[in-house]
Amino acid sequence: PRMNWGKCCKCAKSVYDIEGYRVGPPTAIKVYHKGCFKCHTCGWQLNLTNYKFWESEAYCKNHYPVTGFGDQTALHVHGATDSQSQNISNAMNVPKLDTYNQTVRTGDQKPSGFDSNSMEIKTATSAPKLDTYNQTVLGPKKS
Repeated sequence: PRMNWGKCCKCAKSVYDIEGYRVGPPTAIKVYHKGCFKCHTCGWQLNLTNYKFWESEAYCKNHYPVTGFGDQTALHVHGATDSQSQNISNAMNVPKLDTYNQTVRTGDQKPSGFDSNSMEIKTATSAPKLDTYNQTVLGPKKS
């Protein structure tokens, strides 16, 4: 004989043991049809191995609103932000390299004052001179 577990939390129809899930803490068990057991946030189909339960709602692992190690307070419930998530958001919104290069170069022009020739000249003029190099390595010339 089939056992009636009660009404489905989503569709309010009767749920029998072979066609449904019983989920939640022992004091607040909810009953769902297998097809009605979906993430509260995104509607992803859940089963007994991939669901998370928080405040009488079932979630997939990506939308489970609780973070932390055993902390039973919801830190990231729908739109709440903390300093770490704000820092990540700020980092994601910085100008990208292409945008920066277009701003500096204004088209296909090279930035003023910096090209391969000017870099080579700067390197050549700041290189040690042969006499200075020889004196450092060999010591002063003996007469």
